[in-house]
Amino acid sequence: MKTFIHEYGMALFCMVCVIFLTCTSSPVSAQVRTGMVNVVKTVDSKITDEDSGLLADGSSVIDKSMREMNVLNAKYEMKYYSSLDKANADINNFTTDNADSTKNEAVVAVGINKDVNTAQLKLLKDAKLTSTVKYSSNVLINLNGKTLSAENGSVIQYLKDLRVENGTLDFNESSRVITGAISQTEQATGEFMADNVKFVSNTTNGRSLNLGGSSKDIKINNCTFDVMNMHAIYAVPTNATVEITNCKVTNTCTTQSSGMFVGGNKVIIKNNVINTKSLGIYASNVQNLTVENNDVKVNANNNKLAPSSLYLLNTNAVVNSGSFSTTNEGQAISIFASGSKLIVNNAKVRSNAGETTNISSGLYAKKSSIVTVNDIDIKGNGKNAFGIVVINESELYIHGGTIYASPWLNPDTKDIKGAGLAVSSKAVIDENNEKVVISGGNAGINMSAGANITINGGTFKSPSHGGAYVSCGSTGKFEVNGGTFCNNRNEFDSKTVEGIPAYGGMYVGTSSTTEKWSINIRNARIINECGDQGLVQKSNDGYIPATINLYDTYISGKKYDVVTQNNASVGTYDAYINLYKGTVLAHNSMNDNYGKAVGKDYIIDHRWFF
Repeated sequence: MKTFIHEYGMALFCMVCVIFLTCTSSPVSAQVRTGMVNVVKTVDSKITDEDSGLLADGSSVIDKSMREMNVLNAKYEMKYYSSLDKANADINNFTTDNADSTKNEAVVAVGINKDVNTAQLKLLKDAKLTSTVKYSSNVLINLNGKTLSAENGSVIQYLKDLRVENGTLDFNESSRVITGAISQTEQATGEFMADNVKFVSNTTNGRSLNLGGSSKDIKINNCTFDVMNMHAIYAVPTNATVEITNCKVTNTCTTQSSGMFVGGNKVIIKNNVINTKSLGIYASNVQNLTVENNDVKVNANNNKLAPSSLYLLNTNAVVNSGSFSTTNEGQAISIFASGSKLIVNNAKVRSNAGETTNISSGLYAKKSSIVTVNDIDIKGNGKNAFGIVVINESELYIHGGTIYASPWLNPDTKDIKGAGLAVSSKAVIDENNEKVVISGGNAGINMSAGANITINGGTFKSPSHGGAYVSCGSTGKFEVNGGTFCNNRNEFDSKTVEGIPAYGGMYVGTSSTTEKWSINIRNARIINECGDQGLVQKSNDGYIPATINLYDTYISGKKYDVVTQNNASVGTYDAYINLYKGTVLAHNSMNDNYGKAVGKDYIIDHRWFF
């Protein structure tokens, strides 16, 4: 061989060089290079994720995939058993020495593969678990299209790796179907995987899957849950990844319950259909939650519940697409965030409180939550409806979407209900990238004392007080840098808005104790084509007005473009409406009732200075 290389090595090298140069200069060279690049990209895409291809245990995505494949594809020399109990006893001893049946007569088969350190249990017939089994070794349960049922409250417990696939687990009498959280001191340390499994359980205080503690990664894919449980899936590992994908979860329990209760380090919930009577997805203390393309419906029909499609407690979450709908005769909130950071991208959100006067809100943020929405579609329907509510020092950032709350007139109190956005803390609305439309019954935007709102474009409307009822007072802020505020009573049928007066395009005043306060409005449009008044400085009924500074703003009412209301005490606050450069009154009409009452002008035209 050495002689051959010595004599012909240079010739071989030259041949390789010629072939290389020919390929790179030929017409197909570009296709070859493109193909190679695509191969590299394909491989790279499969090994790269948010953790740069590395998992929490230091292994790579490829390592983990290969491990899973090896377990599934490993050769198991199957032995046959007449009963499930005998088979489970041998599995825990990692042996098949006590096999007692033939293939044709056996109920189950067991195989041991020491190369992958796993035992496989394969159902050959429908079988029944008569007592709780605790697996102390790695186990692959192949249901093989069969049904494994349970009696006497029996449960499958596991301590190491467990994979279940391809069949039905019918555990109607058991408080658990599978559990890795056996007790406070006995917790699974292995991985859990379920693929193509139907879970059936009707124990109202139960959990079909009870997974957590110190367990490693949890993967649930292509499974069906037809249950009446406290939680169909309970997955709260302390430091692992949970993935729930392509599942259909139906939980008919009418007490406080959920389709999924998740917690831990990283959770991915994707492409699932969830139907429940209380909570759809309940996430508690999740560091990194991704909710993508799920269809979640909660139909509670129970006044005692406070149902939600997505309930976030101290969780960092990103919602990408999907649909969230909550219906209840009592309170109905579709997305609830408490002490959480939430980003919602391109989602459809619906809430409906029926015929009651309980709160109906598409999204509700409290306890210092920080919420960002992009291209969202929200509707709150009911007799006390809101699109979005932001309270308790929470922050909201809107970068596109349609937010709606239905109007309703209380026939007894004559109060007009419904706000597209209700704020007592902070909100920033920015239409620079995507269109923003916010509609309500009482007002598009309604705020409490201390609210801090900045608007950079958008359309805001209602059939009553128009685009905004500004009542933040001296402890808050209302800053407008573009946007349209209008009365849209003409967009509704007459029955829906019967008895609701078209008061204005925008109202400004607060009933809360306050110091002198003011707001700035720039580059805006304030329009009321349905009633007499455009912009109203409210001072009757004990309200304290604000000084309103208008720059480059167009204002129109059918009769009066700008109005101050009449209250004898208002003069002590020296609250003015200042018309600055670029401001246009469509009819050049003003009604200074307040000024008439105290003998002083409170609508001041500064435009002539410029």
